[in-house]
Amino acid sequence: MLKMERMISNLVRHKSRYNKDILIELQDDLIYGIHPVHMALASGRRQIHKIFFNKGSLKAAELAELAKQRHIPCQVLIRPHLDQLTRNTSRYKDHHVHQGIAADVSRLYHIPIDYRVPQI
Repeated sequence: MLKMERMISNLVRHKSRYNKDILIELQDDLIYGIHPVHMALASGRRQIHKIFFNKGSLKAAELAELAKQRHIPCQVLIRPHLDQLTRNTSRYKDHHVHQGIAADVSRLYHIPIDYRVPQI
């Protein structure tokens, strides 16, 4: 009986840890997923303000380690907080696949191509 009460108390404590609200202020755009964050790190066209990742994802942890080597701040988030973060960025999508990583990055401005001038 005592063992069962300890298990229940651990479950309640574990659940209450997830219910804590955290405040994250984004500076610009939020991108999420292994490949978009990797490409943002590799290309260097965007300034990366902060990386949010889940330690449970091996690839996300590797990308966060790469970001730390480049002196980009990283913050560990649990999966429900990552879900909430990506859900708040676009309310038009029902399901967001963040794969355990998201990044606060500067906006990417596209340069329009003038089709009247020949491109070399």
